[in-house]
Amino acid sequence: MKEYDTEDPFALVGVAVSGGEPQQLIEAVVQEYLMLGWTPKQIGFLFQKPFFAGTFRLREELGADLVDGIVERICKEWAQGWENAQKGVSNA
Repeated sequence: MKEYDTEDPFALVGVAVSGGEPQQLIEAVVQEYLMLGWTPKQIGFLFQKPFFAGTFRLREELGADLVDGIVERICKEWAQGWENAQKGVSNA
């Protein structure tokens, strides 16, 4: 793997960052793709296919049940928020 180099502004390189909370990362990824209009099934593929190394690794390390549960929960929360917004209901 190529090392991060601050002097190479044109290279897009993914690097591991220590620390952080993996479950929060999963939530953020799911939310980001929901905002882009992806379906829950499409988002699930991000965690199932080795091509998507970062999300796939999270699933391998944390387990499919935990990751799938987080994806499902966030998608349901967002769907409920959209439904309430269309009805004019506040979540506050």
